[in-house]
Amino acid sequence: APVNGSHVAHRVAVLGSHSLDFAATFRAVRRAGAVAAPVDARFYDVEELTALLAEAQVHLAVLADHTAADTAGEAMRRLGKQLTFSEDLALEGSWAQSGSPAEGAIESDPTLLLFAQSTSSSSLPRA
Repeated sequence: APVNGSHVAHRVAVLGSHSLDFAATFRAVRRAGAVAAPVDARFYDVEELTALLAEAQVHLAVLADHTAADTAGEAMRRLGKQLTFSEDLALEGSWAQSGSPAEGAIESDPTLLLFAQSTSSSSLPRA
């Protein structure tokens, strides 16, 4: 929704393990204009993940792979938000349709290395 004539991007949680699928999903969410919130959901129980996603005010969560799908599904259900798998997203002109990335499609982007990860299962990550 526009605020004072500017566009406010939706926050999208990108959930998955450290993988090429995660990096590709993260990049696709960013290129779509959303604010991507990267989370390796394997390190959280349902309560912790629910709190993390609520604090991040995500509108949608995309699972880059099937790790922690049950936990993520329950957390998003509790928040009343949508969860989808990256392979269920239709991206016009995406290399997923052709089976191979176009030349130059994978660019150097230091933000692809960011993952929200807790070092202790008893507490949420701190800023």
